[in-house]
Amino acid sequence: MVAIVSGGPDFSCAAHAAEMERIRRHLWTAEQRARSRPLRGLDPLRRRVRSLLLDELARYRRRGRYPRNHDLHEQAPFFIDRSGTRCAVAHLLELGGEGALVRQVAAAKNNGLVRELARDSRLVAWLEAAGLTLEEASEIQPSYCSLRPWDCVCYPPYPPYGERPDTVYEGFATANSENNTTPVRVEVVHGDPDGVSVGDVLDVSGDAATGDPMVVIRLQAADGGVVLHGIRFTGAFSCGGDAPQDLSQSQYVGAITAPDCHAYLTMLDPDWGKNPCSDEGGCGCAVPGGGETDPTSFGILVALMAAAAARRRRRAG
Repeated sequence: MVAIVSGGPDFSCAAHAAEMERIRRHLWTAEQRARSRPLRGLDPLRRRVRSLLLDELARYRRRGRYPRNHDLHEQAPFFIDRSGTRCAVAHLLELGGEGALVRQVAAAKNNGLVRELARDSRLVAWLEAAGLTLEEASEIQPSYCSLRPWDCVCYPPYPPYGERPDTVYEGFATANSENNTTPVRVEVVHGDPDGVSVGDVLDVSGDAATGDPMVVIRLQAADGGVVLHGIRFTGAFSCGGDAPQDLSQSQYVGAITAPDCHAYLTMLDPDWGKNPCSDEGGCGCAVPGGGETDPTSFGILVALMAAAAARRRRRAG
């Protein structure tokens, strides 16, 4: 699973990589949830601005440059880090014409919590004009605490590969594993089979013995290749710790193939939905209003178009 690790001056390279992966996955989940929400009450202009901002969030996530904790000995959110890297909300605000507000927030409360968004009238007005809700802005920000119970299911041990499985196979090991590779005969295919049929034998990463039931997660690797990650099911899938229950093979497969893994688990047992984190990490945003003209949807659209044009000029140059 993706470990949540403490930040600070002694943050190791491995810990930093794990933290960046955690943030990337969190941003992907927040983006997908925002895209799936109904847009009742939003006029066409705000819908367009909202869509462009979510596209920018996806671009931010794919670029993979997130604020890094260089200064504190505990995990903490940074609006702007020492190197000038913006958090996701700061990035969207800046592209949407609120560079001055971004600098004010960083100066006033750079390590604050997302619940403080509600105190800033300028920021709330910008979100309204952007077609985003305060809840969605909150969801964009990662939590800063220990692992939540659903992380061990919904974030399986496959960084730095794809955001979620594109295909899952169920089958049985046809021989004992060698060098951490196991041949698995496919019995069930979930999702795009990608040329694989029931009865085919795949070489899968993971240890197992002949006859062991296997769940195989097919992922796109960062280099564009394919990774087949096998999980042996000789019993129930156990997260341990504070997880409310062990999962049968069918429940586990249902969770990792569901559009919303967390929602699926919560349906199985409401205790999966309990979050030990405040889940209020991310950007600190609590500065007094400056008396400027309130943000408008058209103004945000113009700023986004200008940012896109500047990006094209940089590429062309």
